[in-house]
Amino acid sequence: MATMCFERAGDSYWERKSKAAGLRATARRLHDLNPGDANAMLREAAEIFESIGMAESAAQCFSDLGDYERAGKLYLEKSEEPDLKRAGDCFYLAGCHEMAAQMYARGSFFSDCLNICAKGGLFDTGLHYIQHWKQNESADPGWANGHDLYTIEQKFLENCARKYFGNKDIKSMMKFVRDFHSMDLKREFLQSLCLLDELLELEEESGNFMEAASIAKMMGDILREADLLGKAGEFFEAYELMFLYVLAQSLWSGGSKAWPLKPFTQKAELLGKGLIFAKEVSSSFYELASTEAEILSNKHDSKFEVMNQLQSSRIHSSIRGEMLCLWKLLNSHFRLNSSKYVWQDNLFDVSAEGMIMKNQFSVETLFYCWTCWKDNIVHVLESLSNFKTQEPHQHNRYVKFALNYLGVQKRIYNLNDIYLLLIPDANWVMKLGDRLLKKNGKIVSVDVQPLISFAQSYWSSELLSVGMDVLRNLDALYKFSVNKAFSEFCQVQSLLHIYEVSKFLLNSKWFSLGHVNLKTLESFWRQIECLSHHVVPLDWKKSLDKEIVYQRITETWHDMMKEVIYETTKRKDRLTFGEIGRVVVMILGTANVKDDLLVQVMKRFKDNEHWKDFIQSIRLYSGDESRSIAVLEMHPTFKLYVALQYTFSLTWIRRLEYISPGCFMYLVERLLLLTSCRKGFMYATKSSFTEWLICQDENSLSNLSFMPDKLDIVHDFLANILSEFVCDQYGTKFWIEKYSNLVVENYFPSLFLRLIVSICLLHLGSGSKKHIKLLRNLLGKRDITVQLPLEFCNVLQKGKKHMGLEVFAEAFKAIDNPLVIAKLQNNSSEIVCSDALFVDLTVCQKRELILETLFSSRVDTAGEETTTEAFDSSTSKEFSSNLPNESSASVSHQTSDGQIKDETDTSMYADLFWHWLEKVTSPSADLSRLADFSPEYLRMMDYFSTHRVLVKELMKNPVMMENKKDMEVLVSLDELFSQFRITASILGARLDKVTLIVLSKKILSRRSEIARFLYKPDVWKEPEDIWSNNSGKKKHDKKISIVLGQDGKYSIFNDIEDYVASEPNRYRRLNI
Repeated sequence: MATMCFERAGDSYWERKSKAAGLRATARRLHDLNPGDANAMLREAAEIFESIGMAESAAQCFSDLGDYERAGKLYLEKSEEPDLKRAGDCFYLAGCHEMAAQMYARGSFFSDCLNICAKGGLFDTGLHYIQHWKQNESADPGWANGHDLYTIEQKFLENCARKYFGNKDIKSMMKFVRDFHSMDLKREFLQSLCLLDELLELEEESGNFMEAASIAKMMGDILREADLLGKAGEFFEAYELMFLYVLAQSLWSGGSKAWPLKPFTQKAELLGKGLIFAKEVSSSFYELASTEAEILSNKHDSKFEVMNQLQSSRIHSSIRGEMLCLWKLLNSHFRLNSSKYVWQDNLFDVSAEGMIMKNQFSVETLFYCWTCWKDNIVHVLESLSNFKTQEPHQHNRYVKFALNYLGVQKRIYNLNDIYLLLIPDANWVMKLGDRLLKKNGKIVSVDVQPLISFAQSYWSSELLSVGMDVLRNLDALYKFSVNKAFSEFCQVQSLLHIYEVSKFLLNSKWFSLGHVNLKTLESFWRQIECLSHHVVPLDWKKSLDKEIVYQRITETWHDMMKEVIYETTKRKDRLTFGEIGRVVVMILGTANVKDDLLVQVMKRFKDNEHWKDFIQSIRLYSGDESRSIAVLEMHPTFKLYVALQYTFSLTWIRRLEYISPGCFMYLVERLLLLTSCRKGFMYATKSSFTEWLICQDENSLSNLSFMPDKLDIVHDFLANILSEFVCDQYGTKFWIEKYSNLVVENYFPSLFLRLIVSICLLHLGSGSKKHIKLLRNLLGKRDITVQLPLEFCNVLQKGKKHMGLEVFAEAFKAIDNPLVIAKLQNNSSEIVCSDALFVDLTVCQKRELILETLFSSRVDTAGEETTTEAFDSSTSKEFSSNLPNESSASVSHQTSDGQIKDETDTSMYADLFWHWLEKVTSPSADLSRLADFSPEYLRMMDYFSTHRVLVKELMKNPVMMENKKDMEVLVSLDELFSQFRITASILGARLDKVTLIVLSKKILSRRSEIARFLYKPDVWKEPEDIWSNNSGKKKHDKKISIVLGQDGKYSIFNDIEDYVASEPNRYRRLNI
């Protein structure tokens, strides 16, 4: 109707508009009844609306028809103001996602835009819009909040990222992750998808190196972690990880069975990186790291270089460096042929470390390296056995080394300890078994209990294995020394070390010995019986060999002798006279033989009552000085006389096994010494006195007891047997040949001389004229005098008419076996004899000090050794610790022309230190005064420690050395200073005075060397209390400051200000 009206009225616009509206209404009514006609009507209406400019109505019609694209274009292009929202909706419905997104973007419909980009896969387009909006945000900070952009953006980015993740397009995914609003959102997203590699990369790109390192740690990528820790400035941790990785790879990569260290491709590069990290920690740590890098590198280091590395490791308290160096040195010993070893005839001249520094190996260096290595392994095993996971402090450096060596790293995850395996396919891991391993991706770990258990087993087996290798080498060296007829000292030293190593392995609680190892050890152990052949030499010169004497007073020697006694007497077969003689000699030559061992000996002597009674008397004699006949007959001296008398009475020539000449003479000389006590003095040769002294201890020397009566029958017996052996030269020679297996021509002259000397001592000890008459008669026979040394015989012949003390002393001196006169009683009159050695047993009861007197030497100011005479009570003076206040003196140096000149001035305090050492070495020194802790003593020890610290500082800076030998000298000085300090710090009754004296003399002898290194002009200052000025503004010279802490350890600072801020009460200082 409206259409007709408008038509008649001639208004075409309203006519068409009315028609289109009618068509649209009719189409809606017919839509369900006749969709085809309805759509035709609707389309006609849409076109009419479009033709008359009603774009919105036309668009609505096209939209109802499903022609969304045309509808969208109408909303966009023909509307007075584009309806971007409706246009976008239409384009979206038409599948034109890009156009739809563009419409939404133009209209700032962010959520719709990003949703359509996500649904249409227009991820890059969406990302572009986001970046565009962010630019608007920077121009107007409130714009994003007003539009809730952040939430919309994050949701879109996550959707896009997940879409790419689902398509396994990680690279494209990361483009969207990088645009996440915050790092926390990025972490949360990537961790939810377990994308640790991508998260690590993202953290590193963002400069979050510690977070990146933590991710690398979770991934088990130790090299990446180390690199990231370095970037984060955690250089120490970075170096430690790098070192651990290189160590593990060097030992276990490729299925290797650990030691020795092996090369691998990246080794040099990784060590170089580690040193870069270490350099950023400190100069001191860089020195340690450089040392450890040298140790791990596979270059062929000389012994000198390895020893330098060992010293450096010890200076920096690096257990791993020390262990690896010692292992290298042991391996070098094992590879070296016995003929290449250096053989020493002296215990004191060169230290083991000093020899290694000279590129020399010896029995001592092998034993030294084994002992140090073994002690560290024992510490490792002790630490592992005490390890408790609930006590973190138990995880000490030894446990750390033990586990790091296995390629195990302790890590903490979620407050729990885990033990990460750096080499999951390591040889030892295969032995552990898969069931004990925990795997999480690339990370393989093991629980602490099975790990500690295996570590204990591993290190125990290593200890046994290396110990057996050491024994095999010592055994080869001993046999080599025997075959080459080296000195007795060399042979015995090898035996002693075989005994010590065997004893340790047999008694060790750290492993159970299998049958094969037990048999091998027992074969080494049985070799100690060879030691009995070195106890009773026919030639007394061996008893006068200082090195052998000091060897025989060691605890190891005495323990070994007790073992030989035990092994000899535990057998069930009947003991021969030869075996009985050796056992008795060993008992008399050993200090502190335990009662249970003596009981065992007595049981084995049951078939020989006389020697059994002698052993019983040693056990039971109380030292009671009662002179009753019953008591005297129980005295060990009397029982020894009875046993010797019985043994001599036997027809030895018909026996298959009889006591050897060496053993018999040893016992005769001992009996002679014990009965040669007249008027409060004992008379002996230096050799027989030394043999007696070796078996004494401080208690026995302070409670000496000699048989006072019934000496005449003993002396008569001795005179009888001595004269018989002298007169029956044929029988004596036959005795040597039959029972000693020695070359008669070589040993008879020595035995014969001992017989004549014994007769001389018999006269001195008894004072009987009948014995001097016997001696004169024997010296009157040509066949006797021709067997004696010419000079000895001439002295006795010259004084034949007036044979007194001086004559015998001169004769004994002529054969280099001086007369020893030992004072036994305080009330004894003085004896003057220039050629005799005097020992006052009433004043000195210390065996080592008496031996130092008998084998003494002193050091003069030029550093040369000269002999000194033994001291007696008349010359003894009290050692004073009150050192004089001398003015400053000079250190003497020797010029090339042999002259002594003063070169460098030292302060009076350094000079007092040397004066104090000279006092210590004085024969009259009373070292017991050291127990007083006098101020002078404490001051001297301070200065001594200063010397030692300066030596260590020089050792840390090899570039300051003029040549390679300087370092060798410093190592030797450091060891000497260390031994001195340890010895001097044990005061009171336990003070080892003889060792202190020996070490003092050694230091004095090297005074010029010490001065060359340590004394420079104006170096020494008196210690002062730097804390006396409470203002803290006291000026200090720019000198090295050596600080003594309460723990007794010294530290060095370049300047006093470095530690003025520390706790002032903890330190006192020495300025250098």
